[in-house]
Amino acid sequence: MGLDEIEEVAKAGFDYLEPAVVSALKPEDPAADVLPVLQAHSGLPALAFNLFLPADLKIVGETIDRPRLEHYVQEAFRRASLAGARVIVLGSGGARRIPDGFPRFEAERQLSECLKLCAAASERFGVRLAIEALNLRECNFVNSVAEAAEFARRCGSPSVGVVSDLYHILMDSQTFEETLEAHDVLMHVHVSSATERQAPQDGDLALLTKYFQVLKRAGYDGLISVEAQWRSVAEQGAAARAVLEEAWASA
Repeated sequence: MGLDEIEEVAKAGFDYLEPAVVSALKPEDPAADVLPVLQAHSGLPALAFNLFLPADLKIVGETIDRPRLEHYVQEAFRRASLAGARVIVLGSGGARRIPDGFPRFEAERQLSECLKLCAAASERFGVRLAIEALNLRECNFVNSVAEAAEFARRCGSPSVGVVSDLYHILMDSQTFEETLEAHDVLMHVHVSSATERQAPQDGDLALLTKYFQVLKRAGYDGLISVEAQWRSVAEQGAAARAVLEEAWASA
């Protein structure tokens, strides 16, 4: 969803935005003044950001540019803080994909180093980092909520946790129990329709209710973002919001 759809998001009754770090915060553009754009029109706060790292800014493999990465992380968290964000989502499959033939144990060490770098920025600027498990079609590293939770716990920072993303869970036929077991590091949630990655609709009510029951059992009371391919926010937004409200009330 682009920032050009802010008005439609507000009219649909949603409470906040979750834009992309790369395009909305532009951490590598020193001249970019991002706040007027984020605060324009509806006044909806940007409480979360996704698409943290560009694909060419590697955090795993043999081509890590440490100075560039350090600058990017600091600037991304600084700008997210100025925008009033609570959490940045670390999906970024292109940046964290393990190259063919590269040792997995080394990839794990590198990811842990990156998480420590992010934790320091997170604690400095007051914006948390949530690791997103990506399905196997999108990335070959950190593919379950349980694996993401293990990295978060290993990092040892209260500012680093995980995302439970319904789409990725369904794509790899994982159970909701992993989300429940990650209750101690669960910081953010993404939902969508069970059909591909579309906006939630009436037919998703039973699935969403079951998922929200798990979230409530986990004691989760944080943000829940719709991360979907919208045909039209103006046409689908209010109905999607209504389905989510009904599912949460029924859970």
